[in-house]
Amino acid sequence: MSFDYSHLPREYPRQFLPTNIDLTDLNGLKELFQNLQNRTVHSASDLEKWLKDESELASALAEEQSIRYARMTCQTDDPAREKDYLLFIENVEPVAKIGFSQLDRKYLGTPARKNLPLEQYYVLNRKRENNVALFREENVELEKEETKLA
Repeated sequence: MSFDYSHLPREYPRQFLPTNIDLTDLNGLKELFQNLQNRTVHSASDLEKWLKDESELASALAEEQSIRYARMTCQTDDPAREKDYLLFIENVEPVAKIGFSQLDRKYLGTPARKNLPLEQYYVLNRKRENNVALFREENVELEKEETKLA
């Protein structure tokens, strides 16, 4: 018998994502990225809300990937668990990587960013600048294959 990780309690209730979201629904996932991409950000408080919503999406995706990985590695003789994990790696992760890259560009191009306290956001700014400088869409497929082999 194994533990069902999908029913872990949430320390923080979701504000942006629906509680029963299916993160493998690629159309729904793309809509979430599009919502963030199209959101108008006029002020520092708008940008902080945008960052919280983006962080919630990133956390939900990381949680889903971790749960699938843990389930697969805890019962390696179950091909359904491996298939479930690989479905996420092959379909969801590429969409997420491209989506987050576009959101990095939006963040860096948002004039309201200049109104955020630099001492608080310096590391985030530097991280996103590096992400944009290093990201290549053609590497997404290579990264997917590398993850599958790991």
